[in-house]
Amino acid sequence: MLFRSPPCFPVTIEWAKKSKHTTIISNHWTPEAEKLYADATDIVVFDVQRTISCKGEERKKVQECIAVYEK
Repeated sequence: MLFRSPPCFPVTIEWAKKSKHTTIISNHWTPEAEKLYADATDIVVFDVQRTISCKGEERKKVQECIAVYEK
């Protein structure tokens, strides 16, 4: 199941908690994401280089996360 828009995040997380399968969710690491995924089995946070920007010299690294809900 794939959810793309922010209003679906709570639904995705509830589905992940109830699923009989391990669920992996990838997202930007923000204060909101930290709250949303607080009860994940594991959270991995890492830096990524953005490659899309109208000003290439201003591209900066941002944090992404992977939240794992294991069964």
